[in-house]
Amino acid sequence: MPRVLMALVLAALGFGPGLVHGHPFRVNEIPNGTINTCANCHVTPGGPRTLFGRQVEFYFLTVPGTAGHVLWGPLLASYDADGDGQTNGWELQDPWGLWMPGQPAPGAASLVTLPGDDSGNTLRTLTIHYENMSQHLGDELRVRVVDKVSGKETARAVVSAVPGPDFDVVLTEAIQDSGYYWVDTYADLSENGVYDPPPTDHAWRLVLENPVGDTALTLIHTPTFTDIDWVYELEVNLTGMTPHFNQALEIRVVDPDSAMEVGRARVDLVDQADFSVQIPGLRLNRTYDVDIWADLNRNGYYDPPPVDHAWRLNVTNPQGDAQVDFAHNTNFTDVNWGHLFTLHLHDMTPHLGDYFALRVVDGVDQEVGRVEFDSVRTADFSASAPGLMADTTGDTTAYRADFWADFNGNGMYDPPPDDHAWRMFFADTTGDVVLNFFHNTNFTDIQWPALGLGNWTGFLGPVTHLTAYGYPNPFNPATRIVYQLAQPAPVTLKIYNQQGGIVATLIDGVQDPGHHEFIWEAAGLPSGVYLYRVTAGGKSAGGKLVLLK
Repeated sequence: MPRVLMALVLAALGFGPGLVHGHPFRVNEIPNGTINTCANCHVTPGGPRTLFGRQVEFYFLTVPGTAGHVLWGPLLASYDADGDGQTNGWELQDPWGLWMPGQPAPGAASLVTLPGDDSGNTLRTLTIHYENMSQHLGDELRVRVVDKVSGKETARAVVSAVPGPDFDVVLTEAIQDSGYYWVDTYADLSENGVYDPPPTDHAWRLVLENPVGDTALTLIHTPTFTDIDWVYELEVNLTGMTPHFNQALEIRVVDPDSAMEVGRARVDLVDQADFSVQIPGLRLNRTYDVDIWADLNRNGYYDPPPVDHAWRLNVTNPQGDAQVDFAHNTNFTDVNWGHLFTLHLHDMTPHLGDYFALRVVDGVDQEVGRVEFDSVRTADFSASAPGLMADTTGDTTAYRADFWADFNGNGMYDPPPDDHAWRMFFADTTGDVVLNFFHNTNFTDIQWPALGLGNWTGFLGPVTHLTAYGYPNPFNPATRIVYQLAQPAPVTLKIYNQQGGIVATLIDGVQDPGHHEFIWEAAGLPSGVYLYRVTAGGKSAGGKLVLLK
């Protein structure tokens, strides 16, 4: 990571020049570093560096790749340098990268594991006891674990045929102490090989909070189902990657029709010629771009080929989990990589259960990415939005992050203090950016837009794919209907009752591409099930909305 970038990001965090001064012993410049010896970053003292040591050397020194002091902070803490499933921050007892030299090291020093050593892995095993599953004998069963703090999947497993009424599924390295998780399961009752919402298939969600050590949960078959909105996994099999040893490599999966990124993965430093990367997020019968890039010049950010190496693959109409094979070649594609902005939010207890949204806006007031949560699930959580473009000109690129929580619970943005909203500025996005935010009452009216930005003109062509969803759901008295357009199109949005009668026509006209939201107020209607339908360019999408009073 370039020194200029780190200095600007650290300045944005409020870190002054004192961060980079100190003793030449770099273990003194990371949290709890003095608890162990230099062997943490070397196989043996004076020997070759481990992945952790090489990552610090290449990206996080004041003089990258040569010498200087360690630039510890949220970005370095967010990476998993030794590939054992835990970030550097977790291994050094500073998950969010808050520590600064001169301050007491965070966490319990006695718990610090060995960075760069897989034996220091403290990920735990989760065992799920299934009981009374006789109805599903022979059915395929799938389970996955999702971290509620980050929204990322941590483990999944497939049972090809339920063996009996009572059985166990063991997921190794699936959870960590004091985490917050959803454990989602479905049984393929319809036997069509894919997930169908209940009651066609049977699905359940367990909640796991604050586990300590290896943990067991019990799921007893019950007709009280949950639509877990299952997503499928893409496995990218890479071979011949020797030219990229000791380089970072990233992969993202993008729905080109909506321009929405559905998942990404990062290998902090490549150390094998052949390896596989798993990315959850696929849905059935869609086409995806799979973008790959390797940091050939090791400057920490994406440069178009041939300076860095980049490729684009395709996955067409997956019918479940999918695989794509890639062998290193020189048929490069400029994938126009958008780096990731991540905000760690702390002390958000006042907003537990509230809707939350964040968007990143560039210096010319164009939105480059956004992320939304139907409800805040934990007091500390992370929100990530892709779309930051590397600044290769040497000029500072200004960005801002606007974010808000629906404090009054009416399903729409209201200026503070009715809702709570904040704005943070950051600059020079040569690579990923990670910042920390602590809840406060220094609110800003961010004038949150309900519709996507941009003034588009041109041919109103057919919409090749359309997605839509409503939240909260169930709701009272208002809900949001959200959809994405890949190009300008004539759009109608209508609400129907269960008898097929039109309750309301909310939109009827041409709209720009991008992210669209409409807030439907149903205060004058009785409780019940309503249907919404978005039609755009010959495609339709919709679903059920439940009004509960």
